[in-house]
Amino acid sequence: MTQQLTYDELVEDQEPKLAIIEFGYNTKYILPYDDAMKMLDLLSKAEMYNDEYSKTKSIKAIDMKDGFRFYIMSASEYKRIKLEETILNE
Repeated sequence: MTQQLTYDELVEDQEPKLAIIEFGYNTKYILPYDDAMKMLDLLSKAEMYNDEYSKTKSIKAIDMKDGFRFYIMSASEYKRIKLEETILNE
């Protein structure tokens, strides 16, 4: 279950910078922008491990275009989605 925000939390003046890191087709994580940049820096040092069934195991460099996408998300968009969730789940 997702955390529900109060009205006061949704209308705060603070506008945190947010980012979305997408792994593969439909796995997306929202992080504070600075943390997302740190994560991307760490991932730039990682390698891809492949152990598919009936195939030879392999380790290769990560090609960022194959596995990751990075988006900026506005705080207002984040709050709009959270408010919509709150209303729909009442």
